[in-house]
Amino acid sequence: MPVTNLNQFTLELEDFQKKVETDGVAFLRLVALQVLQGVIFLPPVDTGRARGNWQVSQGSPIETPLEVTDPAGAGTLSRGTTRLLAIVLGETVWITNNVEYISYLEHGTDRMAAQPMVAPTLARVAAQFDNVEEVPSV
Repeated sequence: MPVTNLNQFTLELEDFQKKVETDGVAFLRLVALQVLQGVIFLPPVDTGRARGNWQVSQGSPIETPLEVTDPAGAGTLSRGTTRLLAIVLGETVWITNNVEYISYLEHGTDRMAAQPMVAPTLARVAAQFDNVEEVPSV
């Protein structure tokens, strides 16, 4: 439908902007949630300390470990999901784990086989978008 006046055009642009922002935030939350679920539930569990230490932040990463165990992962997922509901477009979303041995779980050592969670999770989530065409820049 052709635009007949400037006020109508302005309102339609504002509506479009709100829809893009809403859809963008929803997409960001969905991708971040898929990553969070993967890193929480993919690795095997011993005490639940590594599983319980996944933390979500926006703007800058959290750099301290939690003193919590969560063998089932439900509390960690709930805490992370709550944080994801507060995210906005325009800043980096961080999903971090600061237990001192998380790198050893991901990459292994000369005495322990790797039990990766981050790399396979990112590969699985990214694979969903392999056939998505890039949006041309203006």
